[in-house]
Amino acid sequence: SPYELLALRLDALRVEAALGGAAAALHACGLDVAPVEAGDRLLLDPACRRRLVALREEVRDRADRAAAGDAGLRHALRLLERMAIVLDEDDDDRRRRERRIEAIAREDRARAAERTERRVLASSEIDHASFPSVGWKAANLGEIERLGGAGLVPPWIAVTDRAFREALATPVAFEDEDGRAAAVPLGGAIDAVLARPGLDARRRSVRIRDLWERLRLPRALEREVAAAYAGLPFPAGAEEAGYVAVRSSAREEDTEGATRAGEFDTFLFVRGEVAVVDHVKRAWAGLWTERALRDREVSGGGGGPPGGGVIVQRMVEARVSGVLQTVNVAEGEHREIVINAGLGLGEGVVSGTVAADQIVVRKDAGVERGTPRFRYVVADKRERVVFDRTAGAGTARVETLYHQRLRAALEHVELVELARIARRLERAYGHPLDVEFAIEGDRLWILQVRPLATHLALLRETAERFPLSVPGRPFPGPALTEVPS
Repeated sequence: SPYELLALRLDALRVEAALGGAAAALHACGLDVAPVEAGDRLLLDPACRRRLVALREEVRDRADRAAAGDAGLRHALRLLERMAIVLDEDDDDRRRRERRIEAIAREDRARAAERTERRVLASSEIDHASFPSVGWKAANLGEIERLGGAGLVPPWIAVTDRAFREALATPVAFEDEDGRAAAVPLGGAIDAVLARPGLDARRRSVRIRDLWERLRLPRALEREVAAAYAGLPFPAGAEEAGYVAVRSSAREEDTEGATRAGEFDTFLFVRGEVAVVDHVKRAWAGLWTERALRDREVSGGGGGPPGGGVIVQRMVEARVSGVLQTVNVAEGEHREIVINAGLGLGEGVVSGTVAADQIVVRKDAGVERGTPRFRYVVADKRERVVFDRTAGAGTARVETLYHQRLRAALEHVELVELARIARRLERAYGHPLDVEFAIEGDRLWILQVRPLATHLALLRETAERFPLSVPGRPFPGPALTEVPS
């Protein structure tokens, strides 16, 4: 991929810059050392440029073959836009790409306008263009089935930003700084708490959560959410029928620039119309967790006011679950998929509270043939997270049966299927992904997909510190004697 190419080039140039800095420091100390030569760079940049140009042509061909409305078209054009950051582009090609992107944006705005007044959307109505109404997490869920195939995501609905704004406009009992009580719109009460001096992020979060707990949502909104929940398909006769996961889908999470994973609240094994409506409120209240407030303070609130959607999704009684990254970030290896798979629900694996197997799969033709090359490290999986049947809600950590502890969590056929889907999604999106998955019985479900922000860092460093040289011009990058920051 273009990102692998940029990563390999940057590795070489960082070493070159470090050697140059070391040589300069030794020379300043009175030691004679041979200067670092740029000879290899004279070969590296032209070769890198040629390969990037070839890759760009492949992406252009893919975009040209895609029909209007094809889900892969927007992602191919987005990749061309990203490559233009580091690779010079012909004016005609640039104008053509920009016209096509604007045409898609017009279609997105038209579809988004149709959904602006909707309180609840079915999963079939949600795609990449829906993010203003439902947030990025829900938009990505809708996009998965368009890119990876139908039936990959458990049945779900999304409560929209319109419903959230309606809740913020609903009156709630609130005491001002002088102790005077009055009914004010929830949004105004939250702003007053945030503006009150002397409160740290923890106390602000507690007070805002209390406001949400005292709020009674408009009846029409409650009825609509309850009806959409009742319409979800559940396995016939299953003991877990009716249980859903309720999770936030804020506009500020799961973006390309910042995933903010784990910052907002998720509730598992929620059942019943009253409980679902109540947990939708709790998910909205979670937009003001202590961590979220602190992050907004650090970022200066540049992401705009909180908003987005809430996902209500049929609960998966997972036998195995885990997380997958389509590149090996720890080792800087773009041709490897890294999977962490544990027993039970993914909550334990994601949080790191239970042990998980680690599998590294080579991304080559063997994955498609069913003969992947992989390294499998089996962990001693002493515990797993399961549905808390005693409480009838939520989860509990329990001991794993002895014969399961040192057995591989993933069967070979499951490993192959998971790797194939991961490759398919990564190629369609055009950038590395972080994927959460679960296996229920013998069925693989994709629960979440979010971008890995590593590709943006590669683009930024290439453009700002080590730009590609242009034939006939001097190298624009840093001097060989520069010490990397």
